[in-house]
Amino acid sequence: MKNETSVPNAITPEEFQEFLNELQLVEVRIRACECTWLVEPFDVPDSQTFEFGHGSQIISASEREAVVSSFFGATVHSGGKTEIARLVVDYWVRYMCPREMDEAIFEQFRRLSLRLHTVPFAREWIHEQSSRMGLRPILIPLALSHPAAVPPRKKASMRTDSGTSTEVHSQSVAAQPSGRKRKA
Repeated sequence: MKNETSVPNAITPEEFQEFLNELQLVEVRIRACECTWLVEPFDVPDSQTFEFGHGSQIISASEREAVVSSFFGATVHSGGKTEIARLVVDYWVRYMCPREMDEAIFEQFRRLSLRLHTVPFAREWIHEQSSRMGLRPILIPLALSHPAAVPPRKKASMRTDSGTSTEVHSQSVAAQPSGRKRKA
């Protein structure tokens, strides 16, 4: 009996390269974002660890255009245990495509290319918002921008507001001191 929810048929590297050669990024927009304190915002401990996550899904695809959601999050922990804050941003990215971005193309695109387009935006947003919240400025590790640079990670499931389930990858990183000393 064949599994109805099997992985889409893969495309050849040549077909994927041909698709990428004609793909054009049109625009990147924030669809939703949220910064949430889970404790009193003035009780921020010096010892912080961060957990990062990301995921993506096709919002719409036609013969010549695709809209993709790419979301990122950072959870701040106190001493590695208690969650103290969460930052989440969801970007919608619009592309002009040489052909419809079907599930097989999207699977390759999601793994190999999408984060190269969206990590810089998410990295800047999370850095800026964490600083405005009074946290240590958080930098998403550049390793999240390309799968070859990502160490082994945990997989989790995240529900989107459309009710569909999306694979989310996360990794934990200890906060590094900024290296700057404040003058008294």
